[in-house]
Amino acid sequence: MIDAVTGVMIIGLTAAVVLTALGLSRTYRERAETDRAAAVAFSYLMATVPKTPGSVSGDVSGFRYEAEVSEEGVRDFRFCRVDLKLKHLRLRKTYRLSGLKPCQDQVL
Repeated sequence: MIDAVTGVMIIGLTAAVVLTALGLSRTYRERAETDRAAAVAFSYLMATVPKTPGSVSGDVSGFRYEAEVSEEGVRDFRFCRVDLKLKHLRLRKTYRLSGLKPCQDQVL
């Protein structure tokens, strides 16, 4: 009888550990998919955001974005600093990215 109870307890503990691991792996997979989607959205927005100073906002790929473009001088060149903020519409997770790109009338 003790052997049977011990066996059931071992099987129960093993099942609990496996189910917990499966739940965590699902959570990590969803987080990785969201992070990848944010990286793709950032790449797209850096290529398409206007190259003139100002603010732009909208929706892209399940994210709401806000882009603030400001002008900066670096030596003899003028660059536009793009500050992007993405907020996932469903998960409410926020991502931020900042980068430089040539302004509209600047030719390199």
